[in-house]
Parts: sequence; structure tokens; C-alpha cells
Amino acid sequence: KPFQPRQPDAPDGTWRMNGSAPIGGSRWGLRGSEDLGGGLKANFVLESGFNSDTGAPGNTSKLFDRQAWVGLSSSMGSLNFGRQDSLTR
Repeated sequence: KPFQPRQPDAPDGTWRMNGSAPIGGSRWGLRGSEDLGGGLKANFVLESGFNSDTGAPGNTSKLFDRQAWVGLSSSMGSLNFGRQDSLTR
């Protein structure tokens, strides 16, 4: 009989992924940058969460529920507008 790890609190004792794990969850997204010339770039990030067990979206009311922003950057820094990661997230 092959080895099967057991999870004590599961009804049938088998291990499963937990979609609500505190580690952060699964995500997919798009990230891009376009050189506008003169050292200026346009940037964007669109990022959405999903449940890795079922493939269901993490938030059904927003398509890109994690990050969704556009911005400009140069050698002097960057300026972004939209929903962005923060220190507490």
C-alpha cells in the first residue's frame, strides 16, 4: 500500500490545500512597461487572486482585486495611480 499522509482534522484524514491559508493565496496578473522616450516610461500592473483548489476567483465583484494601477516613471522616481500593495497588505 503506498504511503498517504494524514491530516487529523479532515473527515477522511487526507491532506488538502486550504484556499484561505494565511500565506497569501494564489494570484495571476499582467505587468507591462512602455518606453515613451526621453527617459520616461508608462507602467501598469493588473493582478487578481484565485482559489488554487477550485480555480474560482478570489473576489467576484472585482476582476483585478489585488493590484490595478497605471503610472509614469523616470530616473527621478515614479508616480502611480490606482490600487497598490501597501506595507500592511
